[in-house]
Amino acid sequence: MLAGVLCVVLVVTVPAIIREKEKARLASSVSNLRQIGMCLFEFDVEYGRLPDRDTAEEIKRVTGSPLTLSDSTSNDVFVQLLVSGIARSEQIFSTCTRGTIKPDGI
Repeated sequence: MLAGVLCVVLVVTVPAIIREKEKARLASSVSNLRQIGMCLFEFDVEYGRLPDRDTAEEIKRVTGSPLTLSDSTSNDVFVQLLVSGIARSEQIFSTCTRGTIKPDGI
């Protein structure tokens, strides 16, 4: 009898818990996207345009970064945001979805 009640409780609660976790992941991803957008706006204010080849050279000159900066891929653009100091952590460039590579915090 107790085992049956426990099974019913599990059948009802487990899907609800899974849905709540998915909602939390989605909220985190949306928050990260919002932060990336704010970083891009701030970058535009500071450098007069969005990250590109010219801003890569300017950031390298100003910061003295040894990294190779470019605008070939979205990752290259994100690196410009990090090196410029506008984005303070690579965490905002990740999502909490299953199967994604998590940032290493470097």
